[in-house]
Formats: sequence, structure tokens, C-alpha cells
Amino acid sequence: MQTSTKITLFPYSLVRYPGLDYHTLQQWDFTSIDFNSHHELDKRLIYLKDRLCEELYLLINQQTDDKARQQLINLKRLIYNRKNIEAYLTSAWQDKLPAEISGQLLGYIQIGKDMHSIEWQLSHQYQEKLTEDRRYLQELTTHSGFQKALLLSSPVLFEQLKEFRTADASAFKQKELRIEFSLMRYLTRMAYKTSPFSFFTFTGLAISVPEKKLVPQEVKGSIRLSNALFDYLITILKMDPMINEHLLVQLNKTVAIDGDKIHFLVNFNNVESFQSLPAKGLQLYLMKIKLSSGLTLIQLIKQVKGHVDEDKSAIKSYLLKLVSSGFLELGVGINGLHPQWSSKFLSFLNDTKPQPAKVADLINLFTKLDRLRTEFSSADSILRKDILLKAEQQIGDTLNLLEAEIEVRESNSAAGHTSTAFSIDQFKSYRFTAKQLFYEDCFTNHKSRLPKSLLKPFIAKVDRLLLHLSPLDGLTSERQKMTNFFCAHYGTGFQTSLLTFYHDYYFHFKKKEKEIGALSAMSEETETWIAGFKQQIRKKDLTAETLNLSPDNFPLPIEPAGKYAKGMFVQLFDVDPDGTGEIQGVINALLPGMGKVSGRFLSMFDSGVTAKQVEHNIQLFSDEIIMAELNDASTFNANSHPPLLKYEITLPGGNGIYPPEQQLPVNDLKVSYDQIDKELVLTYGSKKVYAFDLSLESFFFRSNLYQLLAHFNIESRPSLKILIDSVDNVLLELSSPVGKGIRLLPRIVYDDTVVIRRKGWLVKTSSLPDPFVKEDDSTYYIKLQKWRLEYGLPELAFVYLRKQTVFEKDKTAKSGLGDDYKPQYFSFNQPLMVTMLRKLLLRSGKQLYFEEVLPDYISGNMHFQNSEIKEYLIQWNKH
Repeated sequence: MQTSTKITLFPYSLVRYPGLDYHTLQQWDFTSIDFNSHHELDKRLIYLKDRLCEELYLLINQQTDDKARQQLINLKRLIYNRKNIEAYLTSAWQDKLPAEISGQLLGYIQIGKDMHSIEWQLSHQYQEKLTEDRRYLQELTTHSGFQKALLLSSPVLFEQLKEFRTADASAFKQKELRIEFSLMRYLTRMAYKTSPFSFFTFTGLAISVPEKKLVPQEVKGSIRLSNALFDYLITILKMDPMINEHLLVQLNKTVAIDGDKIHFLVNFNNVESFQSLPAKGLQLYLMKIKLSSGLTLIQLIKQVKGHVDEDKSAIKSYLLKLVSSGFLELGVGINGLHPQWSSKFLSFLNDTKPQPAKVADLINLFTKLDRLRTEFSSADSILRKDILLKAEQQIGDTLNLLEAEIEVRESNSAAGHTSTAFSIDQFKSYRFTAKQLFYEDCFTNHKSRLPKSLLKPFIAKVDRLLLHLSPLDGLTSERQKMTNFFCAHYGTGFQTSLLTFYHDYYFHFKKKEKEIGALSAMSEETETWIAGFKQQIRKKDLTAETLNLSPDNFPLPIEPAGKYAKGMFVQLFDVDPDGTGEIQGVINALLPGMGKVSGRFLSMFDSGVTAKQVEHNIQLFSDEIIMAELNDASTFNANSHPPLLKYEITLPGGNGIYPPEQQLPVNDLKVSYDQIDKELVLTYGSKKVYAFDLSLESFFFRSNLYQLLAHFNIESRPSLKILIDSVDNVLLELSSPVGKGIRLLPRIVYDDTVVIRRKGWLVKTSSLPDPFVKEDDSTYYIKLQKWRLEYGLPELAFVYLRKQTVFEKDKTAKSGLGDDYKPQYFSFNQPLMVTMLRKLLLRSGKQLYFEEVLPDYISGNMHFQNSEIKEYLIQWNKH
């Protein structure tokens, strides 16, 4: 193993904070009843029941009197069925029983009375507690941050809050119970799960220096207009005969001449198609003049009119057909991914001369929207609602005016070229609701401090783990397919353009692979790694609740020759009472580093943080390597981020965020086979190009060309899931369930402190108390507590309704709500939570997954960072 490399931590880490203090919800704890005592009594009762049944069986067989025998049989039956025996056990014949059995019966009766006393107390207090908790839930709905976030997340539920708060908490009807269920899910996620959205969660910075931590204080909202609105407006402007002449026009970035044809790639909403036109006439002229930057459509029409004998309307009609085919692109010089797209769009409109009436309408709209956006940021929830409704009305009125004269053109081919059904000229009228207009992330400018001296050893362990897992790289299989195809199709000494390779690879290989539904096979290296790792797991104690993996359980890690960047979402903790132990952490997700994910939030903080991220990134490789960010036609709101590298590869129809001089021409990119390193390489001139996916959107939702390009780098994306599944496959092979329909999945830890998986319980839904049974809430509560204690589940847990595991692929699971895949915080000790669980069970599949709360802030055994629920996004480079 090489030892010359070192870890460099990025000096800023993002911190996710929950928008609601978890202590707020601890008021729902039911502390009046000691249910552990009830459980101990129940276990004692079961012991006595079994013992009495055995001894009575022997005594029955010794009886010669039929009446006495029948009395004992009836007594044994009552005990077996756990019925009340006090009335049946009369002194008239009880005295005839052996003293030992008689004493046990008295003990059995007394335990039953003690349990009944607890249950009676519970039944009388339970409904009172439910009513009290519902009143508190009504009070919680007045929380300012909760209301603000709910307004953007669920306006319908927000509208129901006022009526819900005035309802009688002791007599909730079905409507209130449905609202209660929804509110419980929102509030628990706001308190326990750091998923960023508006005031549900806010983001801050942590600095890796050994200074005293500062507690976050003021939380602010960062408001942007939705990218979808930009996309829709641009579509309308392209079709408006009065406005489209003022739009900027440029050639599709991929146009190229091959013989008597012009070929180019078209992207419409990330659906791609290769198109062709005859290499003659106006299209050939447009290629020769190369369309200077900043040229408007009307300016191009005038320029073309000087070279062809046609009137303006004919030239415009032809040019718009070329736009429809994707040969030409119309725009405003910016895109919706820019964090300040609305102000830049307004600047473009103001610069439009002469100014059509509809442009004036748009200027008026965006001037008002900018003012409303500013007001929205500091407004309370009621005023925010009014602002959203105003914005919705103004946008709707303006769209009605803009669409009034739009004549949706039929998708015609440009004169003389092959007919095709593919066109970017597709339009469908749409109305934006108030919920869809503003996009909000929340942040604090107060910085917390991470103890660097404690953090670096933990990061070193995680980095070493990732080196162990390098054979599990999720990109390796596709890279190998691309390489094999290139060598077979072109030969090892050949070089071709990126677009030619893309066309051939997808036409001759990927298309066929998709048609037959071929699954992505694991590489031989991955399969070998898995087999060796399973052998190591088989040597472990698989009955333990923690599976501690040491570095010796993995092959010796071999560091890559080049530098690399990594990142992760992690929750740090230290359970050592004096706080002197090593920092421990739970890895929630592995990331590539380089600002992926964190880029979405950078615009909320000082520009120096972004500058430091760019500096941190470009130090990875020498100037002989061109590092380029990828961008396609996606306008997903969360993809918005500032430039993170020096260059960008902007694809056809793409939303480039870099200035033109920093964009690599797609047509100038070449693909070849490096016979020394035995790999496929992307080049621009004499330099190798590494292309990086640094947006937040799922890689698999991007265009096919985007996905292909994302493999041209040396980035490794090892999979923790493969490691976890490998462990579980061995458990399936060698271990048994801990109870009826319950299997314990051990906590998986690397080198004592790096938690790869929290401890969990895979539970058959049928093993839980039946939620359909018509019984009062307190009775169900008792059954559920008994079930939990019997099988050793913790009081606090996260519940997953849809969790696929290697133990049972539940393909029949009910789909539930769209977010049922998310973890749901749950406390067995809170009546409101139990009520919520009963409703969740009604739409669960064959199994549920309970997972421990770790770090366990709530039980009070946390010492690191004052036990605040936080999740860190930490990045580091290795060089």
C-alpha cells in the first residue's frame, strides 16, 4: 500500500439542522405507566401458567373421582387460556390440592390482579393522555417555521389547520384523525430527519478548526422562482410571433457535415434524437457564417434577406422550421439553473428594443414577482399565503395574455430534409399553482466548529474503507462495456468523435441491451471480492448485535495512482461519558465530493466558500487534465449551483451555467483507446478530459449522452449496498430469525467507529398485533408494548414501510403514499405515535423494517456537540 498520499479536508462542511427541536415532541411520552413492570409480571404469569398446566396434568391423571378430575380439567383449561380463575377456585375443593400447587395458584391470581390494576389504570389514563397530546398537537401547528414549510409542501393541509386547531381534542372525528396522521408525519420528520425543504430543515456551515462551537441562531429563507416557470415561459416566447424575433439564435452545438448531409443531435426534455438535413441551401449558409454571439432572430432574418430572394415572412418561417427540427436554438442567453435567473431574465426583457406589448407585460410581471419574492422571505405564514395567491393570479393572467395568439405550429420538417416526427416544437398549456412558484432553502450564517484533531482519524478510516471497497465501483461495468464495444467496433488504434461513438454505441449495443431487458452484470473483480468477503463474514459471530469489520477482513487496499475527491453525509457522535473517546459516525450516504450536493446551497453563503470549493477541486489534477462539469436539458430546481470547475460540457438543448469561453465544444471531443492504461479516454485537442456529474438529480434521470460522458473520469463510486447485501446473504444462509417473523440485522461497523448500517429488525407485518381488530386504543397499546418487549425492539426506532432486502423481495407491497419509502420516526411510548403506526400498518406490505435511532440523541447518552440532531456533509481530497 502506498503511503505517500495524504488527506486534505475541505475546510467547510455543510450542516443540516432539523427545523424543530426534538425535545418539543417528548411531551408526548407516556410516563404514568411502568410498562416494564407489566412485562415482568406477564413473563412471571406465563411461567406459572406453564408450570401449573404441567403439574395439573399429572394430578388429573392421578384422580379416581370423575367429578374431581373434571374440576381439575376445567381449572387447567382456564389457566391455559389465561382466564380469571378466582371465582372458580372455591375453598371447598382448593384445600384438597397439594400445598405447592395451591400456593402457585394464589400467586397466579395475585399476578393477574396486579396486571389488571396496571391495565385498569392505563385504560383510564390512556384516553386522557390522547386528548392531552392532541391539544398539544393543535398547539404545535402554530409553530411559525412549520406553517411556512407546510404552506409550500401541502397547501391543502395548511388550509385545514385553523379548523383543526378549534376542534374538540376529546372527540376527534374522521376528518380530524386524517389531518392528525398527516401532521404527525410532517412534525416528526421536521424534528428527527434532516431532509432539506424550506423551514423543515435549515443548512449551515461547520469549520474544521479546534475552536469553541457557536450555536446556530437566526434562520433565513433563500427564495427562488421555480425553474419550471422559466422553461415554460421560454417555450411560449419561442412561439409568439411578436416576441420570438427578439430572442437570441445560435446553431445547435453538435452540427457537423458528413458528405452531403448535416448531422446533429437534438435534445428535448432530455429525450435525444440524431437528425440530419441536406448540406445545402440556407442551412449550409448558416453553418458557414457560424452565427455570431448575441444575434437575435430578427437580425438573422435581415442578414439572410441580403443573400436570398425571399420576403421576411418566408425566411422567418423557414428559420422557425429549423428551430423546430433542433438545427437552430432560440433563447435569452441564460437558463433556469442560474440562482438569479429571474433578475437576469428581467434584464434581458428590459434590453429588448423595440419592446412589444407582451414584453412590457412580462417586465411588469417579473418586477412584481421580484417584489413579492422579497416580501415572501420575511413574511409570516398567513401573509405568505396571500403573496403566493397574488403571484399565482399575476402569473396566470400574464400567461393567458401570452398564449392568446400563440398558433401552435405543426411539426414540419425543414424544406428538403427527411421527414421526422421528432420536434422540439411541442407545447401543452399549463397553469402553475401557488405551491409551484417559489423554491425555498433555509440557512443560518452562524458557523459551528468541528474538532479537526478528532475528525481526521475518522475520515482516514472512511477513506481506507472506500479503498477496500474499490472493486465495488458502480461505474466499472459500464466503462468496460464501452471499452469492449469501442475496441470491437473501431479497433484499438482508432480515434472517433464523441458523437459518432455515442451514436454507434447506443444504436448497436445499448438499444439492443434495453430491448432484451438485459441486467447490468457484475464485473469479475466484483464477484471475486464478494466471494472472498463472504468467507470472512462466515468466520464472525453472526448472533451478535454488532458486526465489527476490521481492515483484516478485506483485501489489502491499493491506492489509485491519481488523486481523488470523496464526500459523505454522516452523523457524528461520541458515547464516551467524559467525551475523550474517538468520534464515531453513521454514514448515511457516500458522495463523490467536489461540491456535488453541497453546490445547491453554496449561493446562500459567502462567495468565499464557493471560491474555496473551486480551488479545492482544480488542485486535484495537473493542467494536462481538463476537468469539465456536465450539463444537459434538465431544469430540476435542486440542480441549481454555481460553477464548480474551470470548464463545462454543455450538451444540445442544455442549460449551461458557464460562460461561453469556458464551454468545451461537443463536436471537438474525441474518443480513443489508451493502449498503455487499457482504458477508453475522452480528449480535447492533446489533453485528456475528465467529465463530472456534480448536480443533485439522480444520474439515471439525465440524458443518455450525459450518462455516457459521466464515465469518462477516474472517479470510483463504491457501493455500501453490495457490502450490506453480502453480509445479509450470509445471515440468510447461516442464521435464524430471533422470533416469529422477526429477524435481527446486526449493526455493521468498520474498525470500531465507522457505522455502515444501523441495527435493524425485519418484521413480518402479520407478526404485529392486527391493526384491523376493533378494539380500544389502550388495549392495542398493551399488545404492541408486549410484542416489542418480547422481541427486544427498542422504544425508539425508524420504521420503513417499503424496504427491499435479500431476505424477502416483497413485490406485492402496497405502494402507499409517494413518500412511504422514507424512514418514519416512531416511539412505542407515545400513544399518538401508536395511533399513527396502526394507520401505517393498514397500507404496509408483507414486511416492515424497524431501525435503531443512532446516534441516539434522544436517550441522553450523547456528548459530542451537545447532543443536537445534525447531519454533516464532509468532503476531502486525497493526493
